[in-house]
Amino acid sequence: MKLRYVRGSRPTLLAALLDGSLDYAHVVFTELDETRFECRIAREGRIFLTMRSDHPLAARAAVTIEDLRGVPLSMHCEGNGVADLMLREAQARGVALDVVRSDNELPLRLADAEDGRAATLTYLPLDDDPRHPNLVSVPFEEPALAWKYGVVARRGAGDSYMMRYFAGEEIDWPAIVREIDERKEKTG
Repeated sequence: MKLRYVRGSRPTLLAALLDGSLDYAHVVFTELDETRFECRIAREGRIFLTMRSDHPLAARAAVTIEDLRGVPLSMHCEGNGVADLMLREAQARGVALDVVRSDNELPLRLADAEDGRAATLTYLPLDDDPRHPNLVSVPFEEPALAWKYGVVARRGAGDSYMMRYFAGEEIDWPAIVREIDERKEKTG
């Protein structure tokens, strides 16, 4: 089996699974049509608003979509499940988002946050990340703003071992998390 990196939106990857040009794809999604696809979840969590530590929302315990009024955002592209969910929820609440960049590349969006141009959405908190010392992440309080990450295959096409392997279940995630926590404790 060949592995390849494909840059594309969630709909592009799901279409490639349906037409058979991909057998498995790692996808971040907020919802998945289980009649057409099966998935083994590797990780899941909440969405965070990540910004400079001097941003007006940085000291909050949680933020709402209503708090985003007038806040410049560097967002994922349309077709990304998280971006689509955020736009749908904002529209339902009557909040016009001020999107100044739309790109799936996290380094670009983090650069916007570090420069103070825009806050961005991240899947994990970046507080105390030595690579981004000036950034803080605040969770959204809405439980609907959640994501899942896993390996997706066309319904009925997935081999259980391969699905498990590509989902990372062969990896000892708890040991990795413990090692990261121990490193954080040592570095202060």
